[in-house]
Amino acid sequence: MRRLTGRRSPREGAIGVSEESAAPAAWLRLGWMRLTVLALSLAVLLGSTATYVAQAHFLSLVKTVEVITPGAKDRPTVSPLAGDAMNLLVAGVTSRADISQADLVKYHLGTQASSLGNGSDTLMIVHIAKNTGHVTVISLPRDSLVTIPAWKGRAAHPDKINAAFTIGGAPLMFQTVELATGIHLDHYVQVGFTGFLDMVSAIGGVDICLPAPVKDDPRYTNLNLPAGTSHLDPVMAINYVRSRHAYASSDFGRIQAQQRFIASVFKKVTGTGVLLNPISASNFITAVLKSLVFDKGLANRDALMSLAQRAQGLNLKQIEFTTVPVAPGMDNYNPPGTGLTSMIVWDPIASKKMFQEVRDDLPISPEVVGKKPAITMSPSSIYFRVYNGTGTATLGATAASAMLKAGFNKAAGTQNAASNNVTRTYIVYDPAWNQSIKTIEAALPYALVVPKVGNGRVFKIYVGADYSGVRKVTLTTSSASNPTLSSTTANTVVCPG
Repeated sequence: MRRLTGRRSPREGAIGVSEESAAPAAWLRLGWMRLTVLALSLAVLLGSTATYVAQAHFLSLVKTVEVITPGAKDRPTVSPLAGDAMNLLVAGVTSRADISQADLVKYHLGTQASSLGNGSDTLMIVHIAKNTGHVTVISLPRDSLVTIPAWKGRAAHPDKINAAFTIGGAPLMFQTVELATGIHLDHYVQVGFTGFLDMVSAIGGVDICLPAPVKDDPRYTNLNLPAGTSHLDPVMAINYVRSRHAYASSDFGRIQAQQRFIASVFKKVTGTGVLLNPISASNFITAVLKSLVFDKGLANRDALMSLAQRAQGLNLKQIEFTTVPVAPGMDNYNPPGTGLTSMIVWDPIASKKMFQEVRDDLPISPEVVGKKPAITMSPSSIYFRVYNGTGTATLGATAASAMLKAGFNKAAGTQNAASNNVTRTYIVYDPAWNQSIKTIEAALPYALVVPKVGNGRVFKIYVGADYSGVRKVTLTTSSASNPTLSSTTANTVVCPG
């Protein structure tokens, strides 16, 4: 049985993420651990070098499953060898069988008995755009109400989406997701639980950045992390991504933590030389491949090499995370006459739009590949303070008046900056208000933005010699027939540098 160890090593200074960017309610039911193991595996799929993937030792670790009926007609699949857009279904299947019962209790990981049987608690559609222009990761909550297709004499019927795996394994899950989303799936990756510790250990742990301290009750994870940067070893990482009682927003806070962790892993794997070091690369890829099962079309040297090569040029701004939109008030639905309870019902219009974006090979987030940012926070909800950084005595008051006229709220009187030689107007803001800053930027598009953890809700505007007025802000419109979709890009949730 595996024995676990853990310690904490905090460091100061960080950039964080706020409740303004919390994922929608549909994320509430995602399994904490399955999501994280998926993230680690996705990181190696997108970041591993072709040199390692090509070696026979690593290929010998690859396991396969048949998800598409051999010889099926009208079933085109995209080869990873081409540069075309590709859709992967990634399913998380968990087991704690190789962790001792003592460690399961010590580290609050449940019991071995709780993981018996086959099931899938986490589903992701990973869309890799044509020529790898962007990657979109859409999570499908396990309690989503869908139609399970007919299977081996069993009629089609409504059920939770993860029931498909219990009934018919990977093949039926593959069919169910295609039917529910209308997205043509090209390949399948299945992820296990037990490689998590080895993967985090192989990369030397992960740095995460917190806008505020995170402290959990000893009855749960006993997590205790300071604001700023903390280095997580494998056990700390487990507790970080599963904790929800530590946050006032409960599961919303936990989902933000998971997104931050996923992006941080990707950044470390692809940007710090982990895969350039033969020992760390070998350990990491070995741990990942031991935890993965591929469909037969993906489980070969050329396909894996091509997939790795396609993604080597990705940057964090090109990777986005989102979840299928949920209909208002339908995240705990009991459909009458079915015996089903606590179901999640997708928003029929917004989810359809999201799936169409994938089919059209478009990103969800406005920030990906140069799309105009969505402005969702009204100026009336935003507070500012002006600091005059010029020798023109009245310029600060002029700027404050213009901000008030544009609908913003003044927090206090105008002040002089420490220097009167500021050449470039800039805005100091707390990353906790990462949606409001988009509104401020729209009003002052020529200004620099400077993130500062702990700055609070008041945006500090330092007026420079280049000040040229305040622009009118137009909020991004959303209607029932054309809902606004949102996602979180990886670059916004990682430590700076």
